[in-house]
Amino acid sequence: MNLLEKYKHLEPVNDMNLVQQAWEQMVEMSMQEQQPYWVEDHDAGSIFLLGFYDTDSKQNYFLEYIKGKTYPFDDSVTTLYRAAPEFGERQRLVDVRKEIISEIGRLFLSLPSVVTIFDQGRSREAHLNELGTAQLLDVLTVAQGKQLALPV
Repeated sequence: MNLLEKYKHLEPVNDMNLVQQAWEQMVEMSMQEQQPYWVEDHDAGSIFLLGFYDTDSKQNYFLEYIKGKTYPFDDSVTTLYRAAPEFGERQRLVDVRKEIISEIGRLFLSLPSVVTIFDQGRSREAHLNELGTAQLLDVLTVAQGKQLALPV
């Protein structure tokens, strides 16, 4: 099955209020409290995954935070998604990200670890493991020669 078809349900939610709520919940945690939400993987990236329930919309959401690599500035990527099985456990998300990253590398005829994409939001080249999962799916779309469907 085509990966774009397989993961088409992993669409970001464009709701800054919900993102802010989740972000505040994350930064209010001590480093020790944050520990169970982090997963570090050389190929998939440094991922913080926080699930939460929004009482207004009565829906479950997940905040995906991918740590950037440029210091001293924080150029991380934060994306909000509706609940999906891929976010149910951190290792499953790592596996999904590795699968997408591997396919991008195959399409570019390159090792995935050396592929970089110019990220306009960061104004720099970023490795695939520094991109959010939705960004990875966008890169895969373009790598397959398809048009990005942008919201109007």
